Amino acid sequence: MKILIVGCGGIGGYFGARLIEAGADITFLVRHARQQMLAQTGLNLISCRGNSRLTVKTVTNNTLSSHYDLIVLTCKSYDLAACIEDIRPAVSDTTLILPLLNGLNHYAQLQQAFSTEQVLFGYCNISVGLNASNQIEHFNAIHELSCAADAATAQSSQYQSMLTLFKQANFNTRTPANIHQELWEKFVFINTLAATTTLMNANIGTIMACDYGQRYIESTLLECQAVAEQVGYPVRARADKMARDAMLVANSTFSASMHKDMQAGRPVELENLLGNLLEHAHDKNVPTPLLEAAFNHLQIYQAQQLNREL
Repeated sequence: MKILIVGCGGIGGYFGARLIEAGADITFLVRHARQQMLAQTGLNLISCRGNSRLTVKTVTNNTLSSHYDLIVLTCKSYDLAACIEDIRPAVSDTTLILPLLNGLNHYAQLQQAFSTEQVLFGYCNISVGLNASNQIEHFNAIHELSCAADAATAQSSQYQSMLTLFKQANFNTRTPANIHQELWEKFVFINTLAATTTLMNANIGTIMACDYGQRYIESTLLECQAVAEQVGYPVRARADKMARDAMLVANSTFSASMHKDMQAGRPVELENLLGNLLEHAHDKNVPTPLLEAAFNHLQIYQAQQLNREL
């Protein structure tokens, strides 16, 4: 299979590297500056699952022309509209598109731009990012990718070839039958983490050290879970336990990527995460005062960033 991975940051770089190690034909669609850096240093991965230093193929949106069998999207959700236009030259009638974005509403955008049968459902469970040396650093041992397709696509030879290739790579591949339930459970988790750490401007351990820190995190989690239940995806006991085990830990340095983006003065994925969850909450008349406070805080941050740019 010819595979195009959009982005070579933490997620795109990690899974791309593991697929290259397994013999896959991988090309990264990147910006010009990232292309130059990869040409000079290669793709460098640091992980307890095995380090890698790889020479990689790259293209930019100006040089992308040929079709690909699979396109993996790892862009930020606020870049999706531009990304859709960038990848059009690479999409044929048989191309599969696997988005690994935060949130849920990107699926409708992709299905509108292409076809329902081409768009797969997917998410990953991994803690990874670019460090100060522009190496891809894997922060723990978890490296899991979950994906699913509609009934017709799931039986296609192209989808089955993709799964075969994924399972040969050095990461765990899952094909859950209830992908929408799992997507909502992850949506609850990342929104809880994003809301708490951005509103408090602190990591989990710092919040937990406060007199009412644990109560605050638990109350935010319950708001998110209440929305999911009203939409039709009540969070199961196992997912609830995993969230609590991750977010109710004293001295933890765990924090949302949105909080890290805010600390670095970068754009945040507000509308597609908290914004989308609050749309569901208001549609179902679910009270969400803590989530609304976090949303207001992040809107103020966005306005301040915009003013600095003017």
